[in-house]
Amino acid sequence: MKIKLLLSILSLAMLVLISIISFARVNTLLNPMHGYIDFPTSRAYLCSLGKNGNCGAVMVEPQSVEGRKGFPRRGPADGKIASAGHRWFGELDEQTATLWTKIDVSPGKNTFHWTLTAPHRTTGWEYFITKQN
Repeated sequence: MKIKLLLSILSLAMLVLISIISFARVNTLLNPMHGYIDFPTSRAYLCSLGKNGNCGAVMVEPQSVEGRKGFPRRGPADGKIASAGHRWFGELDEQTATLWTKIDVSPGKNTFHWTLTAPHRTTGWEYFITKQN
């Protein structure tokens, strides 16, 4: 009898633990983690707005495209910069003349606006913009 009661309590405890872990994982997936540039509109954010197609996971996670500290010395290889080197955002690295919505950015001084979705320590901000041709 005591063993059955102990097994029941352990089973219930495991069920509660699994439920808590599952909720935490789902909550992590649903809650934004970092941030994204909303002006001028970034490729990742355009994907989440439905303005770019075939974007993969970034459509629901534009805030999670974050590279390693120390770019360009450390960080993604050429050809993997748009995805920050993350395989789950690899669609962002695809490049054709017509694949992505183009956003005009003027030469000279520009203002960038971020939507920050979760605070964390940032070493610095650098912007790399593709030139025409």
